[in-house]
Amino acid sequence: MINNKALAVFKNFKIRRIYDEKADIWYFSVVDIVAALIQQPEHQTARKYWNKLKERLKKEGSRFPAPRPSRSSSGWQRWATSGFRT
Repeated sequence: MINNKALAVFKNFKIRRIYDEKADIWYFSVVDIVAALIQQPEHQTARKYWNKLKERLKKEGSRFPAPRPSRSSSGWQRWATSGFRT
C-alpha cells in the first residue's frame, strides 16, 4: 500500500506530493520543487519566482501542462508537471 500524501525530501526541502491510484501517477507541488531548486526556504518567494517564470514562458510561447483544478484534502493545489508511473 502506498502512502498517498507522503512528503518527499530533497536536500532538506519538503516536497508535497499526492498519489492518484486510479491513474497510477504521482503529482508534485511545483512551488515546492522550485523552492528546492533555487534553495529558497520562503514559500511566498518561491511562489512569486514560479509565477514570474510561468509568465515569461507564456510570452515566449512555451507550452507546459496546465494546472489541475482539483484540490487535495489538505487544501493545496496539485499540478501535473511530473508524473512517475509505478
